[in-house]
Amino acid sequence: MATAFYTYNKNKIIEEQENAEIVHLATEYIKKLIKNNVLRIYSLNYDRVMQAVFQEAGVKVFQGFIPDDIVPKEGNQSQYPDTKRILTSFDEHCIYHLHGNIYWKPDNVNPNGLDGYSFHNVYFPLILSNNGHQHFTTEKNKPLFLSNIITGYSKVQRTNLTPFKQMASAFDIDCHTADEIVIVGYSFGDDHINDTIRQAKKANPLLKIIIITPASSKECQKHWQRKVLFEILSHIASIKDFVFENQLNSVHSKQYYTTIYFQTWKEYMVSNLQSHP
Repeated sequence: MATAFYTYNKNKIIEEQENAEIVHLATEYIKKLIKNNVLRIYSLNYDRVMQAVFQEAGVKVFQGFIPDDIVPKEGNQSQYPDTKRILTSFDEHCIYHLHGNIYWKPDNVNPNGLDGYSFHNVYFPLILSNNGHQHFTTEKNKPLFLSNIITGYSKVQRTNLTPFKQMASAFDIDCHTADEIVIVGYSFGDDHINDTIRQAKKANPLLKIIIITPASSKECQKHWQRKVLFEILSHIASIKDFVFENQLNSVHSKQYYTTIYFQTWKEYMVSNLQSHP
């Protein structure tokens, strides 16, 4: 967490020497991608790492809150969700946190002091913050503890709050309309995330999917092939012959337009920048 600390006055993501190489690679990779693409990033992490990298690359990015500053100025009013923009603006770079963020703060009352809830982006990180004691109910007799981080059980029910549900809707639309989906560091452990990708692939079989995950052994690589096949691909059509063909440090499925690279994110960016300068 220490090396992911990012406020207006302190940015350890960029300043820490141990991060220098990966930040440089990431900024160069982003600069390359934005030449011909709109980057729509959906994170299950709870930090501002990608925001800091985009800031370092000099690329404007919307994170679902207004004003547009990545980090609210210290002492200034917090940033509130722009739900209409989340749901309607798809031609700008974005970073949305589907399971919340340590910099989001939940409030239990509305501006008039009455019962209600809201989440806003604040200057300093808040771990499992709840400003009060209120439980919000989305279903009768099923109260939810308001938290800026969604983890553990009841994720689907807890993501039915604003701005979580608008970001999830944008994720659904982006997956259905994207030319390419790149999945990094995801274990396919969230059924609601898997289902969104699965349904998008069913609706658009030509959608290209790239998955980056380190796997040192052949057995581990086979495990990932089975996981990807059964979680997001096997529902689409009848499986023909061998689904994945072995390549150098990767496997590829011609039938499903899907490639799994058995590399770290750093290794993938290095090879990508070298092969396509």
